[in-house]
Amino acid sequence: MNASVTVRIHAIPLSDNNGRRKCTVTPKAFAAAIDTVNTIFEPTGLRFAFDSAKDWHPKRDTSLNSLHNGGSKWWTKANAVAAKFRGEFTVFLRWGKDTDTPANNWFAYPPDTGQKKPAHAKLPHKNIDFVAVTNQSSKFGSKAGIVLAHEFGHFFGLFHTHPSWGAPESDLVVALVKKHGAQGLNGDLLGDTRPDPGTKYYKEKVNKNLCGGPASFKIDGKTFKPDRSNVMSYYFSCQPPVTMSPQQVKVIHKTINHKSRRHLIDMSAGVRYAGVFQSGVGAHALWVGDDKRGFKKKWSELSKKGLRLIDLETYKVGKARRFSGVFRAGAGGHALWLGDTRQGFLKKWEELSNKGLRLIDLETWKDGSTRRYAGVFRAGTGGHVLWLGDEWEGFHKKWKQLTNKGLRLIDFETWKDGSTRRYAGVFRAGKGGHALWVNDDWFGFQKQWNELSKKGLRLIDLEVFGSKVS
Repeated sequence: MNASVTVRIHAIPLSDNNGRRKCTVTPKAFAAAIDTVNTIFEPTGLRFAFDSAKDWHPKRDTSLNSLHNGGSKWWTKANAVAAKFRGEFTVFLRWGKDTDTPANNWFAYPPDTGQKKPAHAKLPHKNIDFVAVTNQSSKFGSKAGIVLAHEFGHFFGLFHTHPSWGAPESDLVVALVKKHGAQGLNGDLLGDTRPDPGTKYYKEKVNKNLCGGPASFKIDGKTFKPDRSNVMSYYFSCQPPVTMSPQQVKVIHKTINHKSRRHLIDMSAGVRYAGVFQSGVGAHALWVGDDKRGFKKKWSELSKKGLRLIDLETYKVGKARRFSGVFRAGAGGHALWLGDTRQGFLKKWEELSNKGLRLIDLETWKDGSTRRYAGVFRAGTGGHVLWLGDEWEGFHKKWKQLTNKGLRLIDFETWKDGSTRRYAGVFRAGKGGHALWVNDDWFGFQKQWNELSKKGLRLIDLEVFGSKVS
């Protein structure tokens, strides 16, 4: 699994100043479309986060609601609005230019990153920093996620597989083949996407049945077999599946790191990671930097594939809380309990314990004035204890007490509660040598690690804290 950077969506559903031509697309429908986009974009390592409660920002503005991609500097106001939301990806849901009929077209454009540009797909501006889609539910149907992924592809640097912004006219198609051969229809100038005459030529000259007609055909003696599954084609009615080529993925990676798009990942890109590795075999997965909703969805998906979460981490990127997890092949009962209060978490721990599940990993964080807890549970038996939120003296005393009862600390957490440092531990039945070493500096800890290593002890959990870490 390679989703490593999450981009947050800032959706602006528009209506006129007087409330007319209002948006009828619901946050639920938009969220479902984003889910589809994430499936299509999985090869890129980008994931788009959308919370209908936090990322849906209705706005009354007749000018923006009339947004269309024609005329002089039509992008100016929309770009200015998008510029206010650095670190977020702006999507406008608008009616369009006509006062009576909503626009059919959705649009987005690649930024000018220096990449070679197709001759028949000129960029209107060096950086159109938003995506515009319909605000009408009647035009936001079952294919909305597929079309939205197509527009996101443009935003992140991709051109059509056919050689123009719209589907090219049949006369242009023939002329390009006569002049340049098959490469005349290489719309995006990439070597691993097939030349494409576009859907208009296909329906006019090959077969009216866009999806059921011949897969290959000739133009001026040259054989063409356009990829009807490619995300940047116009064969939406033939999809899914929706595919993306390796070179398209490379373009997206280059674009997200360009100055025009870098603001979307600057904070996420600054996060650093550390890992402890052991030899092993079997299926495994790493899912990094997702929001709560996306992480729980991925947990469910991987659970059905026989993978079990064994380690959970949480951290903040800007104002957004992110979750990451390590998964290994496994079977049997398991559970994930995410973001509860102390009282609720203890109640859930007791409930799951009675069902034969054992806590193997604990995480905690501050949400405003409320401390939240999350736990990873796996099927298990035998003695176990959760000791939560004690001061050091009390925690150390409890550690000794439980040690004498044949329990071993398997997960350790610490945090600051005002001026008081708190400690929490997960204990499971166990035997053999063990040690707890807390509150040393790096040099002392490293020395102790070396000494304990020589005695046959292995580090299984590490926490870092101090005056600037909590």
